[in-house]
Amino acid sequence: PEILIISTGSIPQIPEKILEDNSIKNIDSNYSQNFTTAHDVLRGTRSVANHVVIIGGGATGAETAEFLAIQGKKVILLELSDEIAKDIDPLRRPFLLQQIEKLGITIILNSKNIKINNGYLEVEVDGTTKRLEEVESIVFAVGVKSDTQLKKVAENCMVQYYIIGDADQPGNAMDAVFAGAELALRICNMDSAPETKSEKLSNKTISELAAEITRQIRLKLGIDD
Repeated sequence: PEILIISTGSIPQIPEKILEDNSIKNIDSNYSQNFTTAHDVLRGTRSVANHVVIIGGGATGAETAEFLAIQGKKVILLELSDEIAKDIDPLRRPFLLQQIEKLGITIILNSKNIKINNGYLEVEVDGTTKRLEEVESIVFAVGVKSDTQLKKVAENCMVQYYIIGDADQPGNAMDAVFAGAELALRICNMDSAPETKSEKLSNKTISELAAEITRQIRLKLGIDD
């Protein structure tokens, strides 16, 4: 190929602080098998038990909590800050919060110093330690890191390459759409990007946004529908 575009996305991660915590070293190997990530749960590659604690209350954690609660799981959602799902689409957020309340999901905000033990968790909330009993599965939804494996391969190849989307820097779906549009224009040697950041486009869904950007690129290229 003349040009290689790397858009391999990102990889979910588990905080080093939790992995290095002394308490986790004493966990029975059978219990540690109950650890997984939100990405694996949502993809259906890992199942969880009936009593679940999700660590991380961002968009992914909140949507995973909803996903599991709909299945009848008892879900507790731990969030470091004082609010959940702050990074979700503003049009989607009110409906998600309403659904979380309706499903009876337990939310614990301002969670700090999480310690995992065999069958239970300890978490500090506003200076007080809470003990969460009968925890059967733990789901981590605490961020992602760029998947850079193909970048290392591309560096050794005699080909021009670009890295976009989460593979370059983790973001949301709209960031990925913008990156793809801007790269398409660069490859086509165009000077100006489409109207990606305008207020007009900010209220569109991802599919509508992608369609609009595609239309603008086709117009710039002189391609008729």
